[in-house]
Amino acid sequence: MQSRPLSDEWIRSQNPIDSITSTLVDATRRLLADDAAYTPGSVDFEPWVWEPTVADAPGVDLHAVGYASACEVMTRVAQVTYRTFRGTRSRPALGPSATSDRIGRAAIERGVANHLVAPRIGSALLRDPTNTERDTFVVFPSAALRVDVADGRIALVSRSDGRSGLVISTQRRFVGACIRYCETATSMGRPVQPTWRDPRIAPTVRQLRILRLLASGETDTATGSKLGLSDRLVRREVSGLYAMFNVQSRFELGVAYSTWLAGC
Repeated sequence: MQSRPLSDEWIRSQNPIDSITSTLVDATRRLLADDAAYTPGSVDFEPWVWEPTVADAPGVDLHAVGYASACEVMTRVAQVTYRTFRGTRSRPALGPSATSDRIGRAAIERGVANHLVAPRIGSALLRDPTNTERDTFVVFPSAALRVDVADGRIALVSRSDGRSGLVISTQRRFVGACIRYCETATSMGRPVQPTWRDPRIAPTVRQLRILRLLASGETDTATGSKLGLSDRLVRREVSGLYAMFNVQSRFELGVAYSTWLAGC
């Protein structure tokens, strides 16, 4: 990994959007493969993408280095977000800060839905009075990258080391890679139980992995093979999921799982 840029020209020649997209594609592949080595700190974007000169690189719509600049950029994105804001966090999401509350207030009042994946979701965040049933919160320890997508058309990546830095682009391949990363982390994580969720629906991690594979079209045998489980054990877990979701068929289970995952 390049620790220090050679020159401004060198940075531009590397194409930061392509570099970030490549990292996201590889990270998504490793998540889907249940790569045990994929953990927070084991993967991040190239450090040179946070250099100020990246702001002039092709495909970069907005760029921020430093806290004040990042807040300004996030405010601009919030002002043009109208439907959904989806994101993953590399650190626990404990509660809304004064700054994030100020930035997101206008979007919240417009009814923008918030879908968040983080290693831990704080109780203060769940009790935030601005939350509604349109919002979802998912715990996933391996959400190693900070990635956000606004309305499925504006993608933002941030430094995962806690320092302020943002790269924003509307380039289609870049946005698509961000969406796939967020959706993969969501499907592999465990939705937390806000007050509007049915507390009787609480799948285990193994049941969640089985649900994800069945929802993608895998058979019991293929699911068991991928998870190292016998056909008999998979069928037993599926039977338990039928009772948990109060359904009678695989189709109904798939619908109920998708509805539950969406926060309903």
